Amino acid sequence: MTAQLQFHDGASCKLWMAALPLTNVQSAQLALAEQIALIRQTDIAPLELLRVLEALHDPVAYVQQELSRKYTAKPLPLESALSGSPAVSMVDHRVTAAYHVDHITSQRGWKGRA
Repeated sequence: MTAQLQFHDGASCKLWMAALPLTNVQSAQLALAEQIALIRQTDIAPLELLRVLEALHDPVAYVQQELSRKYTAKPLPLESALSGSPAVSMVDHRVTAAYHVDHITSQRGWKGRA
């Protein structure tokens, strides 16, 4: 089954995040990482992309902080439950890459959808 982007603008992103169970941080991290990866493959207008990324900021920061507690001061190799999940920095890297895409499209005068 192919994953699909669950939002198309800042408002629908906020609605999607309201339903995201942030208390299950591993599940939330996977969902956030998947959606952020999909953002880079869409044609969201630069202004809406910025709104989406700004809406994702606090949930991503929360999940990153909570997951980092599981990794901090753990002996190597990590337990199987941790080693099978994406690295804590993956979501941060994808958000940074999405901001980069927004910056490039803005510089090129990309009009896209309003």
